[in-house]
Parts: sequence; C-alpha cells; structure tokens
Amino acid sequence: MTEKGNGDGHSKDAARNSAASGARSWGFFSIGGRRRKKKEKETELERSIFMDMDGAGDGGDEILPEYSRLVNEITLTFNRLSDAKTVDAMIEIIADATDTFNRNDIRLLIAQVEDKLEGANRSYVRRLVEKLEEMYQGAFNDIALLAQSRDPADYISAPAPAARDYWMTALKSCRNRASKSDPRLPYLKYLLIGFRMFVLREPAHPVGTPFPGGHEVESENGVFYCPVRDKADDVPYAVCPFCPAMQSTEFMLEFTKEEREKKVKQGYIQNYFTNFKG
Repeated sequence: MTEKGNGDGHSKDAARNSAASGARSWGFFSIGGRRRKKKEKETELERSIFMDMDGAGDGGDEILPEYSRLVNEITLTFNRLSDAKTVDAMIEIIADATDTFNRNDIRLLIAQVEDKLEGANRSYVRRLVEKLEEMYQGAFNDIALLAQSRDPADYISAPAPAARDYWMTALKSCRNRASKSDPRLPYLKYLLIGFRMFVLREPAHPVGTPFPGGHEVESENGVFYCPVRDKADDVPYAVCPFCPAMQSTEFMLEFTKEEREKKVKQGYIQNYFTNFKG
C-alpha cells in the first residue's frame, strides 16, 4: 500500500522522523545547557566560598568611626606580623591577637559559608562544614596550645618569604572592609589562615576539603594540591596566591580522587590477570 503524503510531498514517516530528529537535537542542546549552567554555578560557589574574603574589595577609603579603634589594633598586629623575624615571634603575636576571640566567633565564620550554601546538596554541605571546623577551630586550638607549651628553638626559622606580603594584604583588606562594615571576622579569618600557612606550613584549606564539582585539596608525596590555586588572580585580597599548595594537575582535574582510585585499582586487577593469570 502506498502511503499518502502530508500535502507537500513528504510522507508521514518522514515527518515523524524529522520531528524525532529535532527532539533529539533539542535534547542534546538541553543537556549541554544544563551542564554549562551547572559548571557556572560550581565556579560561582568556588569563588564565593573559597576565594572571596566576604566582598572585602567593595568598600571605600574612609574607615567608619565605630571601627577606628579596632582598625588601629588590626594595623598594629599585622604590621608586627609582617616584621616578625622568626616563626616563634609570629606565634606569639597571633596568640595575643586571637585571645580576644572565642568559639562563637568560629561558629560565625562557618555560618557565613553555610548561608552561601543554601539549597546545596546536604552531603556536600556536611563534608565541607566538617573541614571548615578542622580549618578554623583546629587552628584556633593549635594557637592556644602553642602559646602555652612550645619550645621556641623549634620555631627559630624565618617566616616564609610570602608571609610579609600576606599580612600587608590582610591589613589592606580589613581596612577596606572597615569602610563599610565590621572587619572583626575577616581579621580573625586572616589570622587563622595565616597561622595554617606560615606556622603549620599547610594549605589554607585542609587536605580533603571538598570543592563543588567533586575535587578536593590533596596531598601527594609531601606536596599539597588545590583545584582553585591559580583561579584567584582577579579576586581582591584572596589568600590563594600565598598558599603553599600547588595548582592541581590536569589529571587531577579531569578525574576526581575517587575516580582516579578506581582507575588505579582497575589497573592492578588488569595487570594481575594479564601477568599472572594470562
């Protein structure tokens, strides 16, 4: 039986095939669009959570009167830290400065990040908060411990070359912040992160800190790797340029740590059956 045309010389089957093909094409572009939006969202979160210092670059030059006394204290502290000749001296200064803070301040630092993660995957938020507690509360506890019991001889080395510029960047950031709002929490954040990087000689964010997209801070053969280490060049007052971590390798960025571990296991299995069970 000859199938009737649809009025313009095309069969119904041709019309249906064309429609199906169009649907598949639109589906392809739809999937691509969703992936692109997902990647854009991940990049936005990376910047907001791990690079931005709470919008510190948006202020002006004039410090608000209510923060002038605190800014004087911050200026004195960061100037002393930038001039510190030994890591031991740095510990002493940081301990004095953080003595005015408490656990509730640490909680507020973490809550600021949680606010930015509203609607995010709960499992990811839980993992990140655990690492933030390790980052902030851990540093806070270590500072108190070293302030009370350390052998100064263990810390007589000179601070890392990047330390001076870091503390001056922190000072500029806090002064900028004071032109629009309270710089107290950013001050604490810079102190804790500086302690991690220049006293503990660890990355700003602890090993295992998860980033949107599945990557994380890693340690391999004594070298730290961060997936966003080189992405903060245009972010005002970011700590990334001073971090001892290296930028994650292309292989690390192509596959998550879990995916790479699976590939290694598969390689061992393949090698076993090829060489021993061949």
